[in-house]
Amino acid sequence: MDHVIDSHHLFVYLPVRSAEGVLCAGAENRKSCKCRRARKGPSPDSIILSETIMSAENSLRIRRLEAVDTDRLVEIWFEASCQAHHFLPLEMLEQQRDLIRKVYLPRAETWVAVCKGKPAGFVSLLDCHIGGLFIDPAMQGSGIGRRLVDHASRDRSPLTVEVYEENAPALAFYKHLDFVAVGRRPLDDNGLPHPLIRMKRG
Repeated sequence: MDHVIDSHHLFVYLPVRSAEGVLCAGAENRKSCKCRRARKGPSPDSIILSETIMSAENSLRIRRLEAVDTDRLVEIWFEASCQAHHFLPLEMLEQQRDLIRKVYLPRAETWVAVCKGKPAGFVSLLDCHIGGLFIDPAMQGSGIGRRLVDHASRDRSPLTVEVYEENAPALAFYKHLDFVAVGRRPLDDNGLPHPLIRMKRG
């Protein structure tokens, strides 16, 4: 069965293991906003994890998407989606690889988190809407998701996002960053019965 992607939908995905690896879904009904300057550690389970988090935080820089990033960002998207989207058909994700590469990334304003010289995650924006936030599964829990959202918020308020209702870690992540639920729709952008929660900050 073919799944048609709504033209307003930037990425079909969901988050992953940790709250900060989380991704949202859908850009349908996004409203224009007046962008203005807005506001800008997890508790580790071990000293080793703490050192890893500090290392990632200290070596992280955020920059705009470059053409050389595309292959790695598509892989990050796919790996995170396969790990998190247990309720979405794998063949649908496979089919969307080329759309992410050729349609969605080029249309969005994408910022890449680079750690030790390699892309570790990215956020893609449509005006003041987070169309996609993906973190390399191996780097989740190191604060990269929070840093990307804070970066996106610098010149945007309010900032909105849609999250699958079934993705409890993603909802918790955004609530922790002061997003509040402002709406719900029963179908995702593929017309599948996976409710989406619309959230807003600012």
